[in-house]
Amino acid sequence: MKQGLVPILDFPLKSVPALQSPAYDLLKIYLRPCSIEAWKSRLTIAGRNHSQRMEEGLRELSSLIMADYMDPHIDITIVNAQDATHDTAHDILSVVNAVRSRQLNEL
Repeated sequence: MKQGLVPILDFPLKSVPALQSPAYDLLKIYLRPCSIEAWKSRLTIAGRNHSQRMEEGLRELSSLIMADYMDPHIDITIVNAQDATHDTAHDILSVVNAVRSRQLNEL
């Protein structure tokens, strides 16, 4: 983020620690589905509904639900509401811009 670049990557939560590096300034946002049914529907529409992905995703979601979406690898959670892609994108950009502003103020 320091360089003005904001790549957005879709990783299983268990893979996030592999991204940690002093060379990167990471902001880890978890896009939480509004429901398991909505999540399954999105995977199906995107053609990503193979059984392994579904099983891993359900395990990840179940563990996060039990922990009230608290995880040391997540900086912030945003609800990815059904049919609200524009709103979700706006929420992501708002968080990114707030973090950038805070970083600039700390210089």
